[in-house]
Amino acid sequence: MQKLTFTNRHGHKLAATLHPSKKPSQAYAVFAHCFTCGQNSNAAANIAKQLAAKGIHILRFDFTGIGASQGAVEQAYFSSNVQDMVDAANFLAENYQAPSLLIGHSLGGTAVLAAALQLPNVKAVATIGAPSDSGHILKTLGTDAQSVAAKGTHIIKFYGNDITLSQTFIDDLCVDHLTDRLAKLKKALLIMHSPIDEIVSVDNAGTLFQMAHHPKSFVSLNKADHLLSKKSDAIYAASIIYDWAYAYINTDTGAKFPTAKSGQVAAALRMQDTYLTRINMAGHQILGDEPKNVGGTDMGAGPFQLLEAALASCTTITLSMYITRKQWDVTDINCVVTTSKINGRRAFERQISVKGNLTDAQRERILDIANKCPIHKTLSHGSVVNSYLV
Repeated sequence: MQKLTFTNRHGHKLAATLHPSKKPSQAYAVFAHCFTCGQNSNAAANIAKQLAAKGIHILRFDFTGIGASQGAVEQAYFSSNVQDMVDAANFLAENYQAPSLLIGHSLGGTAVLAAALQLPNVKAVATIGAPSDSGHILKTLGTDAQSVAAKGTHIIKFYGNDITLSQTFIDDLCVDHLTDRLAKLKKALLIMHSPIDEIVSVDNAGTLFQMAHHPKSFVSLNKADHLLSKKSDAIYAASIIYDWAYAYINTDTGAKFPTAKSGQVAAALRMQDTYLTRINMAGHQILGDEPKNVGGTDMGAGPFQLLEAALASCTTITLSMYITRKQWDVTDINCVVTTSKINGRRAFERQISVKGNLTDAQRERILDIANKCPIHKTLSHGSVVNSYLV
């Protein structure tokens, strides 16, 4: 997770957080937060973390005047949110890669629908609890255009916060034509909404769905509130977004896992990936890497971690075989392996935990059997490695 800033077209520095993908990926996304929520809302943070874990680099940021971003919230309006979205996407394009996915929550969802029209590299758009028209937005905020026009400004309470709405903000909402925008939006659209949303009725999702072109999809966020306050709801939404977007955005880096026949383990590394190595163990594919402090990307386990994992898993499997044959009353077997250097030699330490009803004699036998693990024997007795350049 990287904290950064970028400058929008009006010269304001906007605070942002980039979540690099935990897997090799070419896919980038931008997340637009809900009205006044900020990039650190539960929904924004949890969805971004989940998408990064699954394989999408994602940028979340504070709109002008919100959170740690420069500018006054009273000077911000819907069109400026759209502009900020476009500027965020352009920042990614100039410094990383153009985003292919936009995600918007609540009014942020309405903003990404508008911004997507200005971003040709965007292939898919996902909205969460988004209003379908400006009139509903004003109703949601507890005001109308006439009352603001009479006073010049209007103060509302939104989830406990006092928010000042300017005439510019209201006028901007009233001239926005979402129907016209959706008619022009020829991108994949995912509409997500809770049927019990008390802030923005689920009817808005139906309106958006009817106005949009195919390919379009709707997913009900059952029992979720408008803000996706529960972490489980945000994680579920992120999982749906990833699985849906996979058909439209490019997550492939062009690198392939090597082939490996039965009895072989194959590893492949592209020099452009530094240390990131794709490992195929006759159908079981994992990533090997090095930590960031030694120049890696930390997208996979290091070589010694894989060796430790081999010893730990071999220990538990060996014990399970023996305990099953003896029909001992055991429920769980755990093994923790750590390494150190002693007199220049690498030393492995195993901490073995066996849960169950065992006698003292049986527990002593556990250690004897653990030492019969094939990996333990290989490490303790030494091996021969023959290498050939082919």
